[in-house]
Amino acid sequence: MIAASAPELSLNVQNAAPRPKAPDSATVWQAMTEARDRNQADLLGANFAGTALDKLTATVGEQRKIPGRYSRGKPCQLFDIS
Repeated sequence: MIAASAPELSLNVQNAAPRPKAPDSATVWQAMTEARDRNQADLLGANFAGTALDKLTATVGEQRKIPGRYSRGKPCQLFDIS
């Protein structure tokens, strides 16, 4: 029994581009610290995606609902990354 001829394949790389470089960990920590300190979830977007971005955005949103609350002399924060 003779096998059928191999399928014809072609590779189009016309729109190929390098994958974006992931941010280094120092940049990620800095973005998370600034988002926490400023209560601005939009500072997370360039460094996080998917579930991580969703959860951190929700955390900053919850933190924004607690104005004026203090803990150990500092503004109350729902996540501590220091």
